[in-house]
Amino acid sequence: MEVIPKFTHTQISYLKWLMDGNHISICIELCNKLGEVYYSSPLPFKADARALFNLYRDGFIETNDEYSFGIRWMVAVLSSKGQAAMEKLND
Repeated sequence: MEVIPKFTHTQISYLKWLMDGNHISICIELCNKLGEVYYSSPLPFKADARALFNLYRDGFIETNDEYSFGIRWMVAVLSSKGQAAMEKLND
């Protein structure tokens, strides 16, 4: 039997928001937008970089590089591990 990880309230909020098909775009190109973070829709909770990093570190979020108008963005989405964790939380 797999143990459900202990998530903070903010981590659960991020996972639910990402489960709804949202994503986070972070500029990683050396330009005037470097480090800027854009959310595909407004967050219904307070953003917390540490909670987001911990989800990424533990494999609940995955990233892909995308180019928009020649600028490189890292796009964070829910991983299959994150989807499985959310399904377990919803049971």
